[in-house]
Amino acid sequence: MLLTLAVGTVLAVLFVLELIALAAIGVLAWSAGAALSGTAAGIAFGVLAVSVAGIAWFLFAAERPYFDHPPARLVVKVVVFAVAAYSVWSLASPMWAGIFVAALLAVHAVASLRILPAD
Repeated sequence: MLLTLAVGTVLAVLFVLELIALAAIGVLAWSAGAALSGTAAGIAFGVLAVSVAGIAWFLFAAERPYFDHPPARLVVKVVVFAVAAYSVWSLASPMWAGIFVAALLAVHAVASLRILPAD
């Protein structure tokens, strides 16, 4: 019971960090697009950036990806989280970006432990 609760908590925190990453990418793209061409372009850039990141995540980096290719999974995760960390760095502060990266590394380290038997 306690182990199931711990695994569920780790997965929930990982999911929240993934949502924060998508939101940070969208806000950075919206900000850049609005600065270049106005509000409509900013909204379009934001939606496009989140769509591209989400589709890449779905195809390669999800829990059960459409294409199960480990090197592609690693590349997509690194790129999405690096862009998200840069977004947090540029939009909020370097301190929050550091907290975001530290949380990502800690949760991924715990999630990579094989604490449950394979199905």
